[in-house]
Amino acid sequence: MIANIVGMGARGPLGLSSMQMATSVRARRFEPRSVALRDRHGHEIGLALAGGHGEHLTGFERLVALAAPPLVEAHLEAGLDPRRTDVPVVLCLPEPGRPDDDPRFDDAILDELVQESGRNLDLARSSVVRLGHAGFAEAVRRARGLLDGGVEHVVVGGVDSYYHTGVLRWLDAAYRLYGIDSENGFIPSEAAAFLVLSRGAGERGSKGRLGRVLGAELGDEPCARDEALPNTGEIMTSLVLRALELGGAPGLVLTDENAEAHRQLEWERVTVRLLSKIPRETWVWHTGDVGAATGALFSTIYGRLSAFGARADGRALLALHSDLGARGVVVLEGGHD
Repeated sequence: MIANIVGMGARGPLGLSSMQMATSVRARRFEPRSVALRDRHGHEIGLALAGGHGEHLTGFERLVALAAPPLVEAHLEAGLDPRRTDVPVVLCLPEPGRPDDDPRFDDAILDELVQESGRNLDLARSSVVRLGHAGFAEAVRRARGLLDGGVEHVVVGGVDSYYHTGVLRWLDAAYRLYGIDSENGFIPSEAAAFLVLSRGAGERGSKGRLGRVLGAELGDEPCARDEALPNTGEIMTSLVLRALELGGAPGLVLTDENAEAHRQLEWERVTVRLLSKIPRETWVWHTGDVGAATGALFSTIYGRLSAFGARADGRALLALHSDLGARGVVVLEGGHD
């Protein structure tokens, strides 16, 4: 079933609302800054940080603080009464095993989000997805299952932040911080974004003003966990093929390429096979790498830009790659006034 997008919210390094994030990406702004931490060579570490949270808040508490305002923004745009208790949320979080991993990510973050946002949620039918970047594809699949089962609205979203001493040390040790001493690193960032989805008919109607989610595909790439296996891009190629069968050729491809060579090489193999003539944009170069928030954030930006006429692509294919092997594809349809 097609899902209409009826509300959106976002917060990140370029703004405190989805509109600010979208217009800043369109203007090609990017504002990383140095923090107090230094890498193993003594150089300052640069991050793209969201405003309003300072540098004292980290880990679980930072993710909750990041997520609450865009959840409220999305609820308000969708016209949802904060007292309603029948709206579940599917929340994308970082993959397990990172230095900032916290048991509360699995069993307490949704309760904390209710308290911080002042918005009720259907906690019994809500869930957390711990698949990193590609988790958004799984979140969309779960949300569509809930809509198919009769739920009127479902919130899908993601939140992540690399601003954590242990995480930055971990990235630095693996030569994954973009800088003068690393040719294969990325610029860490943070963000949170949410979309409110409702059951949609086959034709675009008034509820499609912000766009629609047409489908999602999820797979697993074993070579991400076993360096002895070659990465031919076979898994992502199969996911893109299924997405093309679903919605036809998109007008735009959005990827989470972040300057890490292995991710770029994998995606280039897919592009050569299937998508060489379709325009591609890499918004990571404006937002920084926002981890598990990537899918929800890019979907929100695309929906917001489409709704006010800044995009005329019709449909976008969103390609997502997680560190531990998950691969996801989401097909979006742009909104209209």
